Amino acid sequence: MKGKVAAIIVILYAVVLFAGAVQGAMLRHTLSIYTIPVTALLFIAPAIGVYRRANWCRIFLGVWAVFVFCLFVSFSFRSDFQFRLAYLGFLLGTGIPVFLLFFYSPLKEHTRNVSAPEPAA
Repeated sequence: MKGKVAAIIVILYAVVLFAGAVQGAMLRHTLSIYTIPVTALLFIAPAIGVYRRANWCRIFLGVWAVFVFCLFVSFSFRSDFQFRLAYLGFLLGTGIPVFLLFFYSPLKEHTRNVSAPEPAA
């Protein structure tokens, strides 16, 4: 049950990343016909795979989540950086999915290969 809840949280996070990528493309006027399908393949498809118990999807999406987390960490190295409470919220908001995808054992159990037969006791 905990693994399924974590998978739902990961899906919600992937939808936020997808929406942010599309919004960023729209704001910079670089939205093309490929933006939506490519970002959906990078974020939404692996999240659905995590929910459907595919372990490789958990690792693939985890790599992208680490990239987003590192992006927010790098903001503090800018010369005009001023700490605000929202920055801490962004760090926590991007760090929690990284923790869930790589270190949360109920989610690891949820995504383990269920097609393999379980050993008899």
